[in-house]
Amino acid sequence: MSLPLNLAQIALSDANRWFAGQEPSKTKFTREDSHWRRCVSLNDEDDGEDQQTDTYDPAWDRDEGQNSTSGAFIVCGIPGIGKSYFLYYLLVERLLRRLPTCFHNVWFLVDSNEQNISLAAISASGARLIQAASPGRARLRWIEKQNAFAYVWLMKPSSTRELLIMSQFWPDSKFVTKEEVKTFATAYGPSIHFIHRYARELDRYRSKLQSLIQQFTLGELRKLILRTQDLDVDEQGISHWILGIYPGDERNQITLGFHTSKVFDLVKAAFSESWNSYAPQIYVRLNRVGQTRGSAGLLLEDILHRDLPMGGYWKATQLESKNQRIEDTIFTTTSPGDPRTERYLVVGPNTDIVEAAPKRSSRPQPLASHRYEIEEAHSGIANVSWYNLGYYIPFSCNQATSFNSFIVNPQLRSVYVLQFTVSKEHQVNKEGLEFLLEHYSGYNLYYVLFGVREDVKLVVPRGFDGKWVSLWYVHATEDALLKQQTEATGTPKSGVVRG
Repeated sequence: MSLPLNLAQIALSDANRWFAGQEPSKTKFTREDSHWRRCVSLNDEDDGEDQQTDTYDPAWDRDEGQNSTSGAFIVCGIPGIGKSYFLYYLLVERLLRRLPTCFHNVWFLVDSNEQNISLAAISASGARLIQAASPGRARLRWIEKQNAFAYVWLMKPSSTRELLIMSQFWPDSKFVTKEEVKTFATAYGPSIHFIHRYARELDRYRSKLQSLIQQFTLGELRKLILRTQDLDVDEQGISHWILGIYPGDERNQITLGFHTSKVFDLVKAAFSESWNSYAPQIYVRLNRVGQTRGSAGLLLEDILHRDLPMGGYWKATQLESKNQRIEDTIFTTTSPGDPRTERYLVVGPNTDIVEAAPKRSSRPQPLASHRYEIEEAHSGIANVSWYNLGYYIPFSCNQATSFNSFIVNPQLRSVYVLQFTVSKEHQVNKEGLEFLLEHYSGYNLYYVLFGVREDVKLVVPRGFDGKWVSLWYVHATEDALLKQQTEATGTPKSGVVRG
C-alpha cells in the first residue's frame, strides 16, 4: 500500500467522528512537514507526530440501515498523493470486520475521476458517503447542487522518509531506485504519480515544467493562486505541477504553497525581467492570507537574500530563554509590557550587533555573496572558502540546514546565522548547527531570526542552546520590505532599514 498506515487510520477515524456527529481531530504536524508546509507550528505537549488513532469505536460497527446526518466526507488532496489508496484501506478494514460496504443506506466509497465526478444519485440515498477527490471545482460542485453537508478533509503529503518506505511496495519498485525517489521528491514535490512517471527522467520533467510556467504572465499566476485557494483547479493545467494544497490547523482549512523551493526558483526565473519589482507586492498579498502564507515565506527569503548583501542595519530584539524541556529549549520575545533588549544588526564589511544605529551620513557597504551546494556544507568540501568575509547562501534552501544564510566576519571571528520565517514559531534542526560547530570552532556564533510576526517562539535542541553568544529577532514589517532599495536612510520603526 502506498499510503502511511497511521495517516489512513487518522482519515478513517475522522470520517467516523464526522458521521457520528463529532468534529474531526485537529491536524498535528511533524518536523518533516516543514519541507512542504513552511508555517509549521508543533504542539507544545508533544513532538507533533500524528498519533496512532483507534480506527473504530464499538458504536461505529452498528451502522447498517442508519442514514448519515452529516452528509459526505471528502478526502481531498493534490493528484498522486494517495487518496485512492485510502479507499482501498477503508474497504479492507470494513470487509475484515464483515461490515456491509457499497450497499444502499450503508457506506459508499467513491473514487472521483474524469468519468465519475457527480455523486448526486448516491448522496440522495442518505448513505454514509466517502469520496476521494482532487481539488477541482467539477469534483466538488455536486455538494452545492445537492445542498449536501460535507466535510472536505485535506490530506497531508507523505514525507520523503515515508515515500522511501512506501516505494518498496510500488508495482514498479524495481525500476525506480530509492535515490531517484528522494531526488525527485526533494526537488519537485511528493506526488506519487509524478514520481512513478518522471523519477528516472528529471530533465524531461524539468523541461515540461519550464514550458508550462513560461506560458503564464505574472497576472495569470496571481489568478491561479486565487483559484487554487478556492479549490478551483484545472486538472489539465499547471496548478498541481507547482502548487500544493494541504491542511491547516483544522483538516478542512486550506494551506497553499509552492511544492519546493526549486519549483519556486523555476517560477521566479520565468519572470526574471519583472520579478524583482513585483515580488514585494506579491509577498504582501500572500502574507495577508493564512492559506498562502507558506508561499509568502519563499518570497520573504527571496527579498531578504537580495536585500541583506547590499548592506544596512536592522533593529533587533534579543530572544530570552523561557522554558527548558527534555529535548529542547524555548526562546521567545519578551512578554508585552516587559522591557526589551534592543540593538542593531549592522550588515556590511564590519557586520556586528551594536547598541546605536549608524549615522545617517554613513552609506551601506555591500557584502560579497558566496553560493554553495548543501552537499558541500555536509562534506566540508566546497568551491568557496568558508572563512572569507561575506554573505553565504545555499543554491537551494533545505530546512535541514537550520538556516537560510550566514555572514562570516573573520576580523571579529564571528558568524551570524540568519533564518527567515513567516510563522510564529520556528524549529531549529541539529544538522546545520553541527556544520557550524565543526567549521567555525573558536568563532562567536549569533543567531538572528527574521520574521513577519510581532512576537515569535524559537525552539532550539538541548545541547545547542548554550552555543550562541546571543539570539535575536528582527521584525521585518511589510512597509520595510516594500521600500525601494535606493531609498534614503530614515529613523527605524522596526525591521529593515537602509543605511
